[in-house]
Amino acid sequence: MRRTLSTLHRLHAHIQAASPERYFALGLSYVTGQDGTVVRSRSQILLGDRIEIHVLDGMIEATVTKKEHAHDD
Repeated sequence: MRRTLSTLHRLHAHIQAASPERYFALGLSYVTGQDGTVVRSRSQILLGDRIEIHVLDGMIEATVTKKEHAHDD
């Protein structure tokens, strides 16, 4: 019984750690393109595309007006 309870606690901790709300609470967000896929690279979108920025308390719709290369430090 204790082993099962311990396993359940560990599984719960793993699920909590992977929760999107946890990342949103840190100020992180994710962006989806016009087709609903997650944007991982600026090459996936064009100037003028509509995107959705998903945050803790909802979604922000935006239009792409500028794209820049990442700066290497």
